[in-house]
Amino acid sequence: MKSTVLLCSFCILFTSCYSYRPINQTYATILAGNKYHFDLKNGTEFNKKIDSVGKDVYYITKGGKVRSIAFSDVSKLEEGSFSTGRTLGFSGLVTLGAAIIAGFILFVSSYKH
Repeated sequence: MKSTVLLCSFCILFTSCYSYRPINQTYATILAGNKYHFDLKNGTEFNKKIDSVGKDVYYITKGGKVRSIAFSDVSKLEEGSFSTGRTLGFSGLVTLGAAIIAGFILFVSSYKH
């Protein structure tokens, strides 16, 4: 029972309400202030908001410092958008799961040998 609650807690904490779609890396399509998923050529992946776009670099704030990422270092860039359907669906599944677990607990606690 304890492991089930722990598993559900991890699922809630690490589920994102954002969905990502691949985009071409052109200056016209990249908007400062939007959230993007970066796949770098060295294997690093992260999600960050772009502060600004330079001639050939993206500027992001990471760890309180402004850092630059060269266009040539990015192997794949995906634009993040808030997904209402995904968020509502996840919330519904969590509620359903909680109701099932509560029902099971009530059933087991009221069952007498």
